[in-house]
Amino acid sequence: MSKQAPKRIAIDARNIFNSTGRVPAKMLEYLQTVDTTNEYLVLLLKKDMEKWQASAPNFIKVEANFPNYTFSEQIGFTLKLYQLKPDLVHFTFQARPILYFGKSIMNVHDLQLMRVKNYDMPWLVFEIKQLVYKATIRIMIWLSKIIITPTEFTTQDIIKTLHVPANKIQRIYLAADKITDPPTEYKQLANKQFIMYIGQSSPYKNVMGLIEAHQLLLKKHPSLHLAIAGKKDTFTAQYEATAAKKEYKNIVFTGFVEDSELRWLYEHAAVYVVPSYMEGFGLPGLEAMQYGTPVVSSNATCLPETYANSVRYFDPSNTAEMAETIGAVLNDKSLQAQLSKAGTERVKKFSWVAMTQEIYTIYKKLLGF
Repeated sequence: MSKQAPKRIAIDARNIFNSTGRVPAKMLEYLQTVDTTNEYLVLLLKKDMEKWQASAPNFIKVEANFPNYTFSEQIGFTLKLYQLKPDLVHFTFQARPILYFGKSIMNVHDLQLMRVKNYDMPWLVFEIKQLVYKATIRIMIWLSKIIITPTEFTTQDIIKTLHVPANKIQRIYLAADKITDPPTEYKQLANKQFIMYIGQSSPYKNVMGLIEAHQLLLKKHPSLHLAIAGKKDTFTAQYEATAAKKEYKNIVFTGFVEDSELRWLYEHAAVYVVPSYMEGFGLPGLEAMQYGTPVVSSNATCLPETYANSVRYFDPSNTAEMAETIGAVLNDKSLQAQLSKAGTERVKKFSWVAMTQEIYTIYKKLLGF
Protein backbone atom coordinates (compact mmCIF):
# COMPACT_ATOMS: atom_id res chain seq x y z
CA MET A 1 0.00 0.00 0.00
CA SER A 2 1.51 3.33 -1.09
CA LYS A 3 2.06 6.07 1.45
CA GLN A 4 -0.48 8.91 1.24
CA ALA A 5 0.91 12.11 -0.26
CA PRO A 6 1.07 15.09 2.15
CA LYS A 7 -1.90 17.40 2.05
CA ARG A 8 -1.60 21.12 1.37
CA ILE A 9 -3.42 23.25 3.94
CA ALA A 10 -3.62 27.05 3.61
CA ILE A 11 -4.12 29.03 6.82
CA ASP A 12 -5.40 32.58 6.46
CA ALA A 13 -3.25 34.53 8.93
CA ARG A 14 -3.81 38.00 7.47
CA ASN A 15 -5.10 39.18 10.86
CA ILE A 16 -2.35 37.54 12.95
CA PHE A 17 -1.04 40.80 14.42
CA ASN A 18 -4.45 42.39 14.99
CA SER A 19 -6.61 42.13 18.11
CA THR A 20 -8.42 39.16 16.57
CA GLY A 21 -5.17 37.43 15.61
CA ARG A 22 -4.62 35.45 18.80
CA VAL A 23 -6.37 32.38 17.34
CA PRO A 24 -4.13 31.95 14.26
CA ALA A 25 -1.04 32.96 16.24
CA LYS A 26 -1.55 30.34 18.94
CA MET A 27 -2.86 27.72 16.54
CA LEU A 28 0.22 28.04 14.33
CA GLU A 29 2.52 27.99 17.34
CA TYR A 30 1.24 24.62 18.54
CA LEU A 31 0.33 23.16 15.14
CA GLN A 32 3.99 23.22 14.17
CA THR A 33 4.69 20.73 16.96
CA VAL A 34 1.70 18.54 16.06
CA ASP A 35 2.03 18.01 12.29
CA THR A 36 5.45 17.64 10.68
CA THR A 37 4.16 15.84 7.57
CA ASN A 38 1.60 17.93 5.73
CA GLU A 39 2.43 21.18 3.96
CA TYR A 40 1.05 24.38 5.46
CA LEU A 41 0.84 27.64 3.56
CA VAL A 42 0.67 30.54 6.02
CA LEU A 43 -1.03 33.44 4.22
CA LEU A 44 0.21 36.82 5.47
CA LEU A 45 -0.12 40.48 4.63
CA LYS A 46 3.03 42.01 3.14
CA LYS A 47 3.76 44.00 6.31
CA ASP A 48 3.76 40.80 8.38
CA MET A 49 6.00 38.65 6.20
CA GLU A 50 9.12 39.38 8.27
CA LYS A 51 7.37 39.60 11.63
CA TRP A 52 6.07 36.03 11.63
CA GLN A 53 8.63 33.23 11.39
CA ALA A 54 8.01 29.51 11.07
CA SER A 55 9.73 27.04 13.38
CA ALA A 56 9.00 23.97 11.22
CA PRO A 57 10.10 23.42 7.59
CA ASN A 58 6.66 22.28 6.42
CA PHE A 59 5.17 25.70 7.29
CA ILE A 60 5.75 28.08 4.39
CA LYS A 61 5.02 31.80 4.37
CA VAL A 62 3.02 33.10 1.40
CA GLU A 63 2.31 36.77 0.82
CA ALA A 64 -1.43 37.43 0.52
CA ASN A 65 -1.64 41.20 0.65
CA PHE A 66 -5.43 41.43 0.46
CA PRO A 67 -6.97 43.30 3.43
CA ASN A 68 -10.26 42.08 4.92
CA TYR A 69 -13.53 43.36 3.45
CA THR A 70 -11.99 44.83 0.31
CA PHE A 71 -12.48 44.38 -3.42
CA SER A 72 -8.95 42.97 -3.65
CA GLU A 73 -9.92 40.28 -1.13
CA GLN A 74 -12.81 39.20 -3.31
CA ILE A 75 -10.89 39.16 -6.59
CA GLY A 76 -7.15 39.05 -5.95
CA PHE A 77 -7.32 36.68 -2.97
CA THR A 78 -9.65 34.37 -4.90
CA LEU A 79 -7.16 34.11 -7.78
CA LYS A 80 -4.29 33.59 -5.32
CA LEU A 81 -6.05 30.68 -3.64
CA TYR A 82 -6.84 28.97 -6.93
CA GLN A 83 -3.18 29.37 -7.94
CA LEU A 84 -1.98 27.78 -4.68
CA LYS A 85 -4.31 24.77 -5.13
CA PRO A 86 -4.69 23.89 -1.44
CA ASP A 87 -6.59 20.80 -0.34
CA LEU A 88 -8.12 22.87 2.46
CA VAL A 89 -8.24 26.55 3.40
CA HIS A 90 -8.76 27.61 7.01
CA PHE A 91 -10.11 31.16 7.20
CA THR A 92 -9.38 32.13 10.80
CA PHE A 93 -11.69 35.15 10.83
CA GLN A 94 -15.13 35.83 9.33
CA ALA A 95 -13.68 37.31 6.16
CA ARG A 96 -13.09 35.35 2.94
CA PRO A 97 -13.60 35.61 -0.82
CA ILE A 98 -17.07 34.42 -1.77
CA LEU A 99 -15.88 33.30 -5.22
CA TYR A 100 -13.56 30.65 -3.78
CA PHE A 101 -15.35 27.30 -3.89
CA GLY A 102 -12.56 25.01 -2.71
CA LYS A 103 -12.85 23.03 0.52
CA SER A 104 -12.69 25.41 3.47
CA ILE A 105 -13.51 26.01 7.11
CA MET A 106 -13.96 29.35 8.87
CA ASN A 107 -13.86 30.81 12.39
CA VAL A 108 -16.81 33.02 13.29
CA HIS A 109 -16.10 34.76 16.59
CA ASP A 110 -19.43 36.59 16.81
CA LEU A 111 -22.11 38.36 14.78
CA GLN A 112 -21.41 41.83 16.15
CA LEU A 113 -20.90 43.38 12.72
CA MET A 114 -24.53 42.56 11.97
CA ARG A 115 -25.71 44.52 14.99
CA VAL A 116 -23.26 47.30 15.83
CA LYS A 117 -23.77 50.74 14.31
CA ASN A 118 -20.73 52.50 12.84
CA TYR A 119 -21.13 56.04 14.09
CA ASP A 120 -18.45 57.35 11.71
CA MET A 121 -20.55 56.59 8.61
CA PRO A 122 -23.56 58.42 7.14
CA TRP A 123 -26.76 56.54 7.99
CA LEU A 124 -27.54 55.43 4.43
CA VAL A 125 -23.98 54.23 3.76
CA PHE A 126 -24.03 52.23 6.98
CA GLU A 127 -27.40 50.63 6.21
CA ILE A 128 -26.24 49.58 2.74
CA LYS A 129 -23.00 48.15 4.14
CA GLN A 130 -24.98 46.25 6.79
CA LEU A 131 -27.24 44.69 4.16
CA VAL A 132 -24.20 43.66 2.11
CA TYR A 133 -22.46 42.20 5.17
CA LYS A 134 -25.53 40.24 6.27
CA ALA A 135 -25.84 38.71 2.81
CA THR A 136 -22.10 38.07 2.61
CA ILE A 137 -21.76 36.34 6.01
CA ARG A 138 -24.55 33.96 5.02
CA ILE A 139 -22.70 33.10 1.81
CA MET A 140 -19.38 32.72 3.64
CA ILE A 141 -20.93 30.29 6.11
CA TRP A 142 -22.72 28.37 3.35
CA LEU A 143 -19.42 27.96 1.44
CA SER A 144 -17.57 26.60 4.49
CA LYS A 145 -17.62 22.90 5.38
CA ILE A 146 -17.28 23.63 9.11
CA ILE A 147 -17.80 26.80 11.14
CA ILE A 148 -15.72 27.12 14.32
CA THR A 149 -17.09 29.25 17.15
CA PRO A 150 -15.44 30.21 20.48
CA THR A 151 -18.54 29.79 22.68
CA GLU A 152 -21.88 28.01 22.80
CA PHE A 153 -23.50 31.45 22.90
CA THR A 154 -22.07 32.31 19.47
CA THR A 155 -23.04 28.87 18.18
CA GLN A 156 -26.68 29.36 19.17
CA ASP A 157 -26.66 32.94 17.87
CA ILE A 158 -25.56 31.73 14.42
CA ILE A 159 -28.11 28.92 14.41
CA LYS A 160 -31.00 31.24 15.36
CA THR A 161 -29.97 34.31 13.38
CA LEU A 162 -28.69 32.73 10.17
CA HIS A 163 -30.55 29.39 10.32
CA VAL A 164 -27.35 27.37 10.02
CA PRO A 165 -27.61 23.61 10.75
CA ALA A 166 -26.15 22.76 14.16
CA ASN A 167 -24.07 19.92 12.72
CA LYS A 168 -22.12 22.42 10.61
CA ILE A 169 -20.81 24.25 13.69
CA GLN A 170 -18.13 23.16 16.12
CA ARG A 171 -17.56 25.09 19.34
CA ILE A 172 -13.88 25.25 20.30
CA TYR A 173 -12.93 27.35 23.31
CA LEU A 174 -9.99 29.77 23.25
CA ALA A 175 -7.47 30.11 26.08
CA ALA A 176 -5.04 32.50 27.75
CA ASP A 177 -1.28 32.40 28.25
CA LYS A 178 0.88 34.36 30.65
CA ILE A 179 3.15 36.93 29.05
CA THR A 180 6.72 35.65 29.15
CA ASP A 181 8.40 39.06 28.91
CA PRO A 182 9.58 40.42 32.28
CA PRO A 183 7.19 43.14 33.55
CA THR A 184 8.04 46.78 32.86
CA GLU A 185 6.58 49.36 35.21
CA TYR A 186 4.05 51.71 33.64
CA LYS A 187 5.41 54.85 35.27
CA GLN A 188 2.23 56.93 35.13
CA LEU A 189 0.47 54.36 37.33
CA ALA A 190 3.37 53.41 39.61
CA ASN A 191 2.37 53.31 43.30
CA LYS A 192 -1.25 54.07 42.41
CA GLN A 193 -4.38 52.00 42.94
CA PHE A 194 -6.10 51.45 39.59
CA ILE A 195 -8.71 49.41 37.78
CA MET A 196 -8.14 48.57 34.13
CA TYR A 197 -9.54 47.62 30.74
CA ILE A 198 -7.69 46.66 27.56
CA GLY A 199 -9.15 46.27 24.10
CA GLN A 200 -10.95 48.08 21.35
CA SER A 201 -12.92 51.25 22.02
CA SER A 202 -15.93 50.56 19.77
CA PRO A 203 -19.22 51.64 21.39
CA TYR A 204 -20.32 48.04 22.04
CA LYS A 205 -17.30 47.68 24.35
CA ASN A 206 -18.99 50.24 26.67
CA VAL A 207 -15.76 52.04 27.54
CA MET A 208 -17.67 55.27 28.15
CA GLY A 209 -19.87 53.42 30.63
CA LEU A 210 -16.75 52.27 32.47
CA ILE A 211 -15.42 55.84 32.54
CA GLU A 212 -18.70 57.07 34.05
CA ALA A 213 -18.66 54.24 36.61
CA HIS A 214 -15.10 55.15 37.58
CA GLN A 215 -16.10 58.75 38.21
CA LEU A 216 -18.85 57.52 40.54
CA LEU A 217 -16.28 55.41 42.38
CA LEU A 218 -14.14 58.47 43.05
CA LYS A 219 -16.69 59.64 45.63
CA LYS A 220 -15.57 56.84 47.97
CA HIS A 221 -12.17 56.10 46.40
CA PRO A 222 -10.78 59.55 45.49
CA SER A 223 -7.29 58.27 44.61
CA LEU A 224 -8.50 55.41 42.36
CA HIS A 225 -7.23 55.54 38.78
CA LEU A 226 -8.66 53.99 35.62
CA ALA A 227 -6.25 52.58 33.01
CA ILE A 228 -7.71 52.22 29.51
CA ALA A 229 -5.14 50.34 27.44
CA GLY A 230 -5.03 49.45 23.78
CA LYS A 231 -4.35 51.08 20.44
CA LYS A 232 -6.06 54.45 20.19
CA ASP A 233 -8.69 55.05 17.49
CA THR A 234 -11.36 57.65 16.68
CA PHE A 235 -13.57 56.39 19.51
CA THR A 236 -10.71 56.69 22.01
CA ALA A 237 -10.21 60.28 20.89
CA GLN A 238 -13.91 60.98 21.50
CA TYR A 239 -13.72 59.50 25.01
CA GLU A 240 -10.60 61.54 25.80
CA ALA A 241 -12.29 64.70 24.56
CA THR A 242 -15.42 64.00 26.61
CA ALA A 243 -13.38 63.25 29.73
CA ALA A 244 -11.43 66.49 29.30
CA LYS A 245 -14.56 68.56 28.65
CA LYS A 246 -16.27 67.18 31.76
CA GLU A 247 -13.05 67.53 33.79
CA TYR A 248 -13.00 63.86 34.73
CA LYS A 249 -10.11 62.88 36.97
CA ASN A 250 -7.61 60.03 37.28
CA ILE A 251 -8.09 58.47 33.82
CA VAL A 252 -5.04 57.20 31.94
CA PHE A 253 -5.41 56.38 28.24
CA THR A 254 -2.22 54.40 27.67
CA GLY A 255 -2.57 53.74 23.96
CA PHE A 256 -0.73 50.67 22.69
CA VAL A 257 1.38 48.99 25.37
CA GLU A 258 4.16 46.48 24.91
CA ASP A 259 3.65 43.01 26.40
CA SER A 260 6.02 43.77 29.25
CA GLU A 261 3.95 46.83 30.25
CA LEU A 262 0.69 44.93 29.81
CA ARG A 263 1.97 42.23 32.15
CA TRP A 264 2.79 44.89 34.75
CA LEU A 265 -0.70 46.40 34.39
CA TYR A 266 -2.38 43.00 34.85
CA GLU A 267 -0.19 42.22 37.87
CA HIS A 268 -0.85 45.53 39.60
CA ALA A 269 -4.49 46.24 38.76
CA ALA A 270 -6.82 46.15 41.76
CA VAL A 271 -9.66 44.94 39.50
CA TYR A 272 -9.95 44.10 35.82
CA VAL A 273 -13.28 45.23 34.32
CA VAL A 274 -15.12 43.79 31.29
CA PRO A 275 -17.84 46.40 30.57
CA SER A 276 -19.01 45.15 27.13
CA TYR A 277 -22.53 44.96 25.76
CA MET A 278 -21.41 42.17 23.41
CA GLU A 279 -18.49 39.74 23.23
CA GLY A 280 -17.59 36.59 21.33
CA PHE A 281 -15.43 35.11 24.10
CA GLY A 282 -13.91 37.67 26.50
CA LEU A 283 -10.22 36.77 26.32
CA PRO A 284 -8.70 39.75 28.27
CA GLY A 285 -10.67 38.79 31.39
CA LEU A 286 -9.11 35.32 31.29
CA GLU A 287 -5.68 36.88 30.74
CA ALA A 288 -6.15 38.99 33.86
CA MET A 289 -7.08 35.86 35.82
CA GLN A 290 -3.69 34.36 34.91
CA TYR A 291 -2.13 36.91 37.26
CA GLY A 292 -4.62 36.45 40.09
CA THR A 293 -6.33 39.77 39.34
CA PRO A 294 -9.97 39.91 40.51
CA VAL A 295 -12.34 40.31 37.54
CA VAL A 296 -15.67 42.14 37.42
CA SER A 297 -17.73 41.61 34.28
CA SER A 298 -20.80 42.53 32.31
CA ASN A 299 -23.42 39.77 32.33
CA ALA A 300 -24.04 40.16 28.59
CA THR A 301 -23.91 37.58 25.79
CA CYS A 302 -21.21 34.90 26.20
CA LEU A 303 -19.43 36.30 29.25
CA PRO A 304 -21.14 34.17 31.93
CA GLU A 305 -20.30 31.10 29.80
CA THR A 306 -16.62 32.04 29.68
CA TYR A 307 -16.14 33.22 33.26
CA ALA A 308 -18.77 31.09 35.07
CA ASN A 309 -18.60 31.72 38.85
CA SER A 310 -15.12 33.22 38.87
CA VAL A 311 -16.22 36.88 38.63
CA ARG A 312 -18.81 39.33 39.93
CA TYR A 313 -21.36 40.41 37.29
CA PHE A 314 -23.27 43.62 36.56
CA ASP A 315 -25.76 44.90 34.00
CA PRO A 316 -23.66 46.86 31.44
CA SER A 317 -26.51 49.30 30.83
CA ASN A 318 -26.57 50.27 34.53
CA THR A 319 -23.58 52.48 35.28
CA ALA A 320 -24.42 52.76 38.98
CA GLU A 321 -24.57 48.97 39.27
CA MET A 322 -21.20 48.67 37.51
CA ALA A 323 -19.65 51.12 39.98
CA GLU A 324 -21.29 49.39 42.94
CA THR A 325 -20.00 45.97 41.84
CA ILE A 326 -16.44 47.22 41.33
CA GLY A 327 -16.61 49.06 44.65
CA ALA A 328 -17.76 45.92 46.47
CA VAL A 329 -14.58 44.15 45.34
CA LEU A 330 -12.34 47.11 46.17
CA ASN A 331 -13.80 47.26 49.69
CA ASP A 332 -13.53 43.57 50.54
CA LYS A 333 -10.11 41.89 50.87
CA SER A 334 -11.78 38.52 51.44
CA LEU A 335 -13.79 38.87 48.21
CA GLN A 336 -10.64 39.88 46.32
CA ALA A 337 -8.89 36.73 47.51
CA GLN A 338 -11.93 34.62 46.63
CA LEU A 339 -12.13 36.01 43.09
CA SER A 340 -8.37 35.71 42.62
CA LYS A 341 -8.48 32.02 43.54
CA ALA A 342 -11.60 31.33 41.49
CA GLY A 343 -10.11 33.06 38.44
CA THR A 344 -6.84 31.15 38.73
CA GLU A 345 -8.82 27.88 38.75
CA ARG A 346 -11.16 28.95 35.95
CA VAL A 347 -8.40 29.78 33.49
CA LYS A 348 -6.99 26.25 33.86
CA LYS A 349 -10.06 24.90 32.06
CA PHE A 350 -8.93 26.51 28.79
CA SER A 351 -5.95 25.45 26.69
CA TRP A 352 -4.43 26.60 23.39
CA VAL A 353 -3.03 23.09 22.96
CA ALA A 354 -6.51 21.59 23.31
CA MET A 355 -7.88 24.17 20.87
CA THR A 356 -5.20 23.29 18.31
CA GLN A 357 -5.80 19.55 18.72
CA GLU A 358 -9.53 20.01 18.07
CA ILE A 359 -8.84 22.06 14.94
CA TYR A 360 -6.30 19.50 13.75
CA THR A 361 -8.93 16.79 14.20
CA ILE A 362 -11.19 18.76 11.83
CA TYR A 363 -8.36 18.88 9.27
CA LYS A 364 -7.90 15.10 9.53
CA LYS A 365 -11.61 14.43 9.22
CA LEU A 366 -12.05 16.62 6.14
CA LEU A 367 -8.87 15.46 4.39
CA GLY A 368 -8.81 11.84 5.46
CA PHE A 369 -5.30 11.59 6.86
